[in-house]
Amino acid sequence: MVSGSNGKLVPEVGDTWTAGFVVQPAIDGWLGRVQMSVDYYDIDLKNSIGNLGAQTIATRCFQGAAEFCSLITRDANGVITQINDVLLNVNEQITKGVDFELAYRQPMGRFGNTNFRLLGTYVTNLITVDSAGPLDRAGQTGLRAGTIPGIPRYTIDTLINWVDGGFSTSLHNRFIPAGIYNAAFIGPDQPGYSITNPASSNTNHVKSALYVDLITQYEFSTRGGKSSFTVYGGVDNATNVDPPRVPGANGTGNSVFFDPIGRMWKLGVRYKQ
Repeated sequence: MVSGSNGKLVPEVGDTWTAGFVVQPAIDGWLGRVQMSVDYYDIDLKNSIGNLGAQTIATRCFQGAAEFCSLITRDANGVITQINDVLLNVNEQITKGVDFELAYRQPMGRFGNTNFRLLGTYVTNLITVDSAGPLDRAGQTGLRAGTIPGIPRYTIDTLINWVDGGFSTSLHNRFIPAGIYNAAFIGPDQPGYSITNPASSNTNHVKSALYVDLITQYEFSTRGGKSSFTVYGGVDNATNVDPPRVPGANGTGNSVFFDPIGRMWKLGVRYKQ
């Protein structure tokens, strides 16, 4: 495979449409401590620039996208010997979705404050369009080597933080739903599956994952409050969740979305002057 620049590139042109609202009631009581925002986005990018990956180029050529076939070199027997995975103008990329945020603060008197925050994203489409047609990678959480990555259909992050003076502790949760391994494949549980269809696979499923992180810290003030140092300790992936056991571009699974390390402890000190 050969990668690099491309002197035939033309500028990208994008159309973006967004709409949203923020709610923060200006009243006393618990409702006045609620903050909520919702944002919708619709982005249409024509002549988008990117590397598609050698496998994507070969697949799209086979599917009839002739502009990719010129990037493939074959020997006298028709065997592929080289693929030029250079920067290309993909005909079009389209993405649509909604971002959501909810925050709440609960005073606890002499026991400090508790803060709750929820972040959510729902992706309706992540479409790449070329002469062979559109391919939607929303919901693709697997990553096959030499292909374009996808994105989960939705993700949910929550953070609960308790603060009392210089002491604080935080519990973070991140959920990635079950998805598909490759948008170009068809699994037994998907419409159109057939053992005679070259795109059919014995499985195209990627399991969901829930990650739990915990960190606690205490801040000490020094020199009359002009400087401070903080002692902290915590654990990432506290439940030691393994990545889904599917092939990946760099080992097992998709390390962009899923933790490939497992439970990890940390302890340290920060100084601020």
